Amino acid sequence: MDYIKAILLGYSLGCINPAYFMGKLKGFDIRSKGSMNPGASNTLITLGWAAAVFVGVFDIGKAFCAVKFSALLCPSLPLAGVIGGAAAVYGHIFPFYLKFKGGKGFACYMGFILAMDWRAFIAAGLITIAVTWITDYIALATLIIVSSFPLYLYFAGSVPLSFIFAAVGSIPIILKHLVNVKRMIKGEEIGIRKAKKGKIM
Repeated sequence: MDYIKAILLGYSLGCINPAYFMGKLKGFDIRSKGSMNPGASNTLITLGWAAAVFVGVFDIGKAFCAVKFSALLCPSLPLAGVIGGAAAVYGHIFPFYLKFKGGKGFACYMGFILAMDWRAFIAAGLITIAVTWITDYIALATLIIVSSFPLYLYFAGSVPLSFIFAAVGSIPIILKHLVNVKRMIKGEEIGIRKAKKGKIM
């Protein structure tokens, strides 16, 4: 029963998509513009830096809350937090009210990392900044982070089996970013420096 509670709580929080709702407030579906992804990076492209920061912080926060609240809700289940965090990623990527067409999950996964280990979060943030600055593509940083965090949990000796659920959370993110890799190869990917600077209001 605790497994189900953690999954439902995490998924429900993950389903909240601020990028989609902000686009609607401006009169358009963010999934039809820019990179067509309802997440922080496409919010930067379509609505500007301020909106993108808000979306990114919100997405990080909801996954953080999913981990912490799941652990509080199911204290007898050591894996409750990591299960809730992974479920939040799935909620973000596959929200039921958007016909399971959500974001790509990176900011959400970063919130998951923050809740699990703040030191890993700082390291992941620095790696993301460095890789994105050098390549202009956040997708590359995303793939590095979500692929390495489960390994970090394994070698750090965290709660047994937690690395498995972290890997489960990584899988859809990796699959969703394959299209970015293909666009980069073709030279069609929109880099951060090329992103349009829009306005929220």
